[in-house]
Amino acid sequence: MGIITVSREFASGGEAVARLVADKLGFFLVDHKEVNAGLAEYGIGAGLKPAARAGEGQREMEEDDEDEEENGEENGSAGQEDAAGYLEALQSYLRKQAAERDLVVLGRGANFILSDFSPLLRIRIVCTWKKRVERAIEEYGLGREAAAYLLHEQDRKKDLYFRETFKEDWNDVKAYDLVINTGTIALEKAVYIITAAYRLQEQEQPAAYYAEAEASPGEITSTPHQASFMHPSEKDFAKMLDFYRVRWEYEPRTFILEWDREGNIQEAFSPDFYLPDYDLYLELTTQKQQLGWKKNKKIRRLKELYPHINIKLINKKGFQSLLQKFSMDR
Repeated sequence: MGIITVSREFASGGEAVARLVADKLGFFLVDHKEVNAGLAEYGIGAGLKPAARAGEGQREMEEDDEDEEENGEENGSAGQEDAAGYLEALQSYLRKQAAERDLVVLGRGANFILSDFSPLLRIRIVCTWKKRVERAIEEYGLGREAAAYLLHEQDRKKDLYFRETFKEDWNDVKAYDLVINTGTIALEKAVYIITAAYRLQEQEQPAAYYAEAEASPGEITSTPHQASFMHPSEKDFAKMLDFYRVRWEYEPRTFILEWDREGNIQEAFSPDFYLPDYDLYLELTTQKQQLGWKKNKKIRRLKELYPHINIKLINKKGFQSLLQKFSMDR
């Protein structure tokens, strides 16, 4: 099963990036809500953390996925036992999930907990201090001084959590495969970079990718072994297109569908294929019609926002019909 871990600085946009990557790849997103629900099966309450949170009793600024483990006089041995129990349950939960399905895991030190899984891509999202402060001001209604204090406190807590729990430096870039600065790289580009990096990581023959990337625009030579497909049906469809000498590109563009009030991306969509000779995007679905509502909804939204884009959904019945015709012609 494929695993992508996303560790991020507070107010860096990392949570939105993780959500969009999971949506684009069709992976299951493990965020704080999923972890809290999962740990309940291990007898761990939703509110239990490795240690007390800074600012407890005040309005919570953000549900953070990487928290601190403060041992010592304040928490005592009981606090240490709680922290150990929480960490043991967290490791069991994450490893069980990773063994069963493809995951994007937000925070929790998952890049260490799942380090022996493959393929694994460990991401760290950072951002310029100025933009982090501005985002904290906008999202939480803080003054500049209070926003700066909040960022310092969150950074301190995460650093302590990693040092106490994993004996690792949270800021050590060697703990990650890819570090992205959302202060200089837009969130949608960050999503594209991560998904492309993951596909390269899982490819058996990455040299084919580089050969295609170096080809000139007039020398597109896409073939099934040159793309890392997310579903066997996509590979079959690509073979059919090659048989009929129809040029194609696999997920060449991501369309933004929803933004929040601050302009952060909430939802995006990458159609499966683009046929440049027909200026047509194609999205495949092998689900039953009653289960394909989500893709239909995305396509309707895409048409509303990008009326000049030609896109067609090929449902299960149409897909099977095409493959049958392809088989007969051969």
